[in-house]
Amino acid sequence: FGRLDSSNLPLRLRILPYHIRMAALTAAVESVNSGAVRMKERIMARFKRGGKEKRPELMKSIKLLGEVQKIGPVAVEKLAEADASAEDKEAVCLHLFQLWCQLLFDFTFDVENEVVEKSFQSEEGVADNFSSIVKDLESLVELALSVYSQLSMNEKLEKKKDELTGRFVDLSGEDKDEVVAVTRVYGIDFGECLYWRLGALHYMRIATMWRKSKEDTIRTIASDKTYSDSVAESLKQLEKIYHVRDFDTVVLENSSQDTKDAGVAELLNRLKSETENEKKKPDKQTKFLVDQKIYSSTHLLGIAYVTELFTIQSFAYAHGGEEQEEQKKRSKGKAIAAADFYSSIFKNADLPGWDAAPVLALKREVQKLQ
Repeated sequence: FGRLDSSNLPLRLRILPYHIRMAALTAAVESVNSGAVRMKERIMARFKRGGKEKRPELMKSIKLLGEVQKIGPVAVEKLAEADASAEDKEAVCLHLFQLWCQLLFDFTFDVENEVVEKSFQSEEGVADNFSSIVKDLESLVELALSVYSQLSMNEKLEKKKDELTGRFVDLSGEDKDEVVAVTRVYGIDFGECLYWRLGALHYMRIATMWRKSKEDTIRTIASDKTYSDSVAESLKQLEKIYHVRDFDTVVLENSSQDTKDAGVAELLNRLKSETENEKKKPDKQTKFLVDQKIYSSTHLLGIAYVTELFTIQSFAYAHGGEEQEEQKKRSKGKAIAAADFYSSIFKNADLPGWDAAPVLALKREVQKLQ
């Protein structure tokens, strides 16, 4: 019958020999271990910029760095053990990768605080810090993609991935591969956090400009690809947040989302208690929110961000004249659709402390655009 040639298949579909998979995992672990050595120097350099009492994220980073440096060598040894099972080897590697993910979250948050304090100004230092945050967070995505194909395949994840459809932004095949890899390697909570950090970071950069001067922002985005790409990137990353939990087998299991907002916290607590009792079905409001993939304040806020980004993008396209008329119409339509969706949430669920008015104001603003 001949031999099956898998060289042209996507990496995730190739049948990789066991020793190749373990060698690749070892390379990924050693890469993290090397990164940990450099991270110590980066943390110390950050400390020189301010006192420890003002840098809680850096203090957390030091603690996590110690855990990474402790688990890293253990992972290398476990991968080299001939009698260790593949499951045990994968488990210790994933533990290391998740610690590394958490470490980068805390470290980059300290840098992000400085960027936000300076209002994303175009000074060289601020721009460099912004780029370094993005680079660090994107490195986590790259690590997940390199590791995923080395792990035991999960048919349920692959099948579910093929069912994903974009809510606000279309997802490419590569986007879907990425979401499933990030979720498989880092887990639900870290996966959502990663996409939120990337999406919100780009959003804050653009929104800060917009609040200072709408006219300048429109001209900048229309003429500078760096900023127009930032809008598109924010929209894509925010879209991915709504698909991470598609791979969760138990809704809200081990959730670490911020639920301080009264309405959303009440929703999550009620949902969790009701789903634990098989005889009791969720109420109508809860069922609606879950059906709409609204599990936390992050998911609500993300829709507001998306509406504003599409609004800004619409005005930028309008500045481009007739050549960008179709893009303007498409972005305008998506801004209105996102605002309507946001508004529908409040018509179907009572969420104290939340208000649809700011988003509806964006809708009225973009509707006036000719």
